[in-house]
Amino acid sequence: MCHPAPMAIVPESRARRIALAVAFQGVLAIITTWPLATRWRTHLPLGAESVPTVPQFNLWTLQWNAARIPDLFRGYWDAPIFAPTAGAFARSEAQPLTGLLFTVVRPFTGEVGGYNLVLLTMLTLNGLVLALLARRLGADYPAALLAGALGQTLPFVSNELGVLQLVPLFPFWLLLERLVAYRQRPNWVRLADAGAALGALALVSGYYALFTGLVLVVIGPPLVIGARPWRQLARDVAIAGAIAGAIALPFSLAQQRHTAGSSWSYETVEANSARGTDLVRHDDGTVGVPWAFERDGGQALFPGGVALLLAGIGIAGATRTQRRFVVGAIVAAALLAIVALGLRLHVAGHVPYAFVRDHVPGFDRLRSPFRAAVMTQALLAALGALGLAWLWRRPAGRVLAVAFVVASVIETVHWDQPTSRVPDVAGFDWVQWLDDAPSGVVAMVPFPATGNVGDYDDTTVAMLAGLEHGHPLVNGYTGLFPESYRSLRSEMAWFPDAATVAILDEFDVTYVVIRHDWERATTAAVTLPALGYERVFAGATRDVWRRR
Repeated sequence: MCHPAPMAIVPESRARRIALAVAFQGVLAIITTWPLATRWRTHLPLGAESVPTVPQFNLWTLQWNAARIPDLFRGYWDAPIFAPTAGAFARSEAQPLTGLLFTVVRPFTGEVGGYNLVLLTMLTLNGLVLALLARRLGADYPAALLAGALGQTLPFVSNELGVLQLVPLFPFWLLLERLVAYRQRPNWVRLADAGAALGALALVSGYYALFTGLVLVVIGPPLVIGARPWRQLARDVAIAGAIAGAIALPFSLAQQRHTAGSSWSYETVEANSARGTDLVRHDDGTVGVPWAFERDGGQALFPGGVALLLAGIGIAGATRTQRRFVVGAIVAAALLAIVALGLRLHVAGHVPYAFVRDHVPGFDRLRSPFRAAVMTQALLAALGALGLAWLWRRPAGRVLAVAFVVASVIETVHWDQPTSRVPDVAGFDWVQWLDDAPSGVVAMVPFPATGNVGDYDDTTVAMLAGLEHGHPLVNGYTGLFPESYRSLRSEMAWFPDAATVAILDEFDVTYVVIRHDWERATTAAVTLPALGYERVFAGATRDVWRRR
């Protein structure tokens, strides 16, 4: 009897190559974030952040996603912060796709462990997908593997490891890979894949999705025009756009609806626009190169001296079939570097970014134009992949290729990444008391003294605690604060007095949780009973007062 030969899903040699690539990029992610792997269940990486406010806020964001995704996103936008503000979750990066991954791994890793596994997975994917793009552009497997290291260690991402939504660039490189694949062998499925990649990018980082739209305006037409007859091309583009919209629009439109009328001031956006010198400034936590400015109050946006050298080699050695991509990447990289200058760039008395902000949907809600520089770095990494491919095909160049990648990693990575321990909020005695208490809105006192991120460390811990005890907070941290909260924070500097108690009554506050050191430094213990509050729990670090 003849038996059919077993059908391998992936040829053995290809499977081994994939396994090697995953292992290489995974190990590199662990090395370049060290010592995170030694404390991955208890600490979060800070990157260039000086305080854990933003990492803790992103942990809360993932936890809120994990709470709502199993319930099919019911009540998704009405997160239990800034009560009674509706749609509070829409005021920051929702990250639903990142939250979905977190939801899957959290049962096996715990909260902090899940966050860190998501982070390491994203870094690994950054390397793998840039390697895939390198292969699509004609690089041999070893050169593509090395190129992935460039993608995983972009200076911008290394600086911003404390801001989770700024880590995942792999959907952007996947989008480019699909466009190049479409150019090589036109097929509507490949352009549909590009649309899915764009939609996925919007669900991990709204910033990156908007910046990618500008990249597509430059690099898209050269890659797709002429690939197929106009009628077929129009159909393929329409399918890709429909898929991107189907994935991203339900979330982006909801966010716009909840934040209508809210935007950043001109002064705030200008302050978060890059200076020209920022584009050649490396972070003082990295090795850098002698002629790049060290960070001194500005942004560190230098792509790396080795990365620029490899990109130059890739541009000079580009083949005729690669030139469309190369030219598009050069122009798009320059455009995004200009966009990063934001409102600081003046041309003949005009501010180009102001026009973009007023007329391109979504840009009015961007606080930090300087982040566009990451796309410049991502495009230079793709050109650097071409440089590695050119070197690898020359016997003497292989040693140089390896040396350049090692030098690039050493130059750009933050070695000995700072981390911060996440408090065990479930173990707080006041959290356990509130967990059993009747429903009611909670105010955490004291409120932050200023609007600076450093003052919101306690607030983000309180938000994590809020998901444990289940009571909504009038406090909160986000990207775009509600005006009602700004007013409340200002007034709470005078708490406790009759006026602030009346304001808390307007916010329907039932419980006030007060930190001991603040309580001892004020007359709160004496004043609150006279104002209608009773102490219902005395904890180790905080007391709980309830409105009578």
